[in-house]
Amino acid sequence: MEKIISKSYPNKIMNGTAYDQINCLYEISRYGAFCWIDGQLVKNVSGGFLIRAKPEHENEGGIMSGVGAIVPWKFIKQ
Repeated sequence: MEKIISKSYPNKIMNGTAYDQINCLYEISRYGAFCWIDGQLVKNVSGGFLIRAKPEHENEGGIMSGVGAIVPWKFIKQ
């Protein structure tokens, strides 16, 4: 079976008050929200999409753990 490897791209990531340019991997995912009242699911909705960036040498992409970052996205016609 062929192993699929993502291609990294350079990006500027904030490091304190400065920006470091590093090679990043990008992941697109969906997020949503739900509401439980008295043990019953009342609402479960999709909120949209987000793109995360992480340094290419990291194998974890957690935004809350400080490894990844949410990045703005823009479509570019080539």
